[in-house]
Amino acid sequence: MGFLEKAAELATRLLTIDVELKNVRNEMAANQNQINAFDPKFDRLTQQLNELQSRVARLEAQRDADRAQMATEIERFKIEVERAELHLQRQLPPSRENE
Repeated sequence: MGFLEKAAELATRLLTIDVELKNVRNEMAANQNQINAFDPKFDRLTQQLNELQSRVARLEAQRDADRAQMATEIERFKIEVERAELHLQRQLPPSRENE
């Protein structure tokens, strides 16, 4: 095989490699475009997730506060019922069970 044949073969290989490199570059550019398109969507989804987590935390805190308030109201109601019972007992005539 002579010098010209080797040079022609190398040139053909280089052209083939050049085409393959162009294809790889095009695929990489397409992939980068897809990544760039997903970045804002990912950022938006991350922001929405953070907002949901904050909302859940606020709702849980409000629920706990509501439960504590309800427990306080129930205790106040029980005290009022006890006072009302004592008041009624004082107003009723004494029972004759001891006679």
